[in-house]
Amino acid sequence: MFKDSNGRRNSLTSRVAVAVSIAALLGFSVDYKAMGQSSKLTIDEGKRDIVQRVRQYPDSDINFENFDAVPMLIQGAKVKEIGNVEYHQLTGLSADSPKYTTFPNVNLTNRTDQRVTGLVLMIGNRQTKRIHGVTLRKLSIEPNESYSVVASDWVRPEKKIHITAAGKILKQLKPDLDSEKMWWSGPVGDLVLRVAAVSFENGSRWVMDSSMDW
Repeated sequence: MFKDSNGRRNSLTSRVAVAVSIAALLGFSVDYKAMGQSSKLTIDEGKRDIVQRVRQYPDSDINFENFDAVPMLIQGAKVKEIGNVEYHQLTGLSADSPKYTTFPNVNLTNRTDQRVTGLVLMIGNRQTKRIHGVTLRKLSIEPNESYSVVASDWVRPEKKIHITAAGKILKQLKPDLDSEKMWWSGPVGDLVLRVAAVSFENGSRWVMDSSMDW
């Protein structure tokens, strides 16, 4: 944004219009295609700036409880929290919550004497009663070994088309902070994390029961 001679704030669109008018008065030709590309670059740079700024926000701990019977011990779980203004800046979507958090980065330890081959984590919002889970398969977590789950593991990869000299290539990419998929509505204080299920190499499986209330 910038201010004109009367102190009014003008948008990028206004600046483009002014530039076109000045160029016409001076007899210059206007490359509209190049200007469109310049505007897009400015928007892309703005999106990168907000993503980088949010990435530097401090991490916040979320609630969890390690019940006696849980095979995978949660050592820590952290998220980033933003307001609805930042959510709109990142995703371009209207916000329906005053606060949003990322899905958690979770550090766990296998507290059993068996190799863990699968894991289900669940996060819930105590106010809205919403629950979201992630299933991790083909793991190999040795006894007493640690394992980390990152925020992007909680969501499905996004399909992106990349244009090369050989043609179009479809890629599966993990979404970044500018994707609405990465954000969970509600403040960090309303969230709770649980280990919901653990699979072992010998074929046995542990599942959370009703006594492990949210």
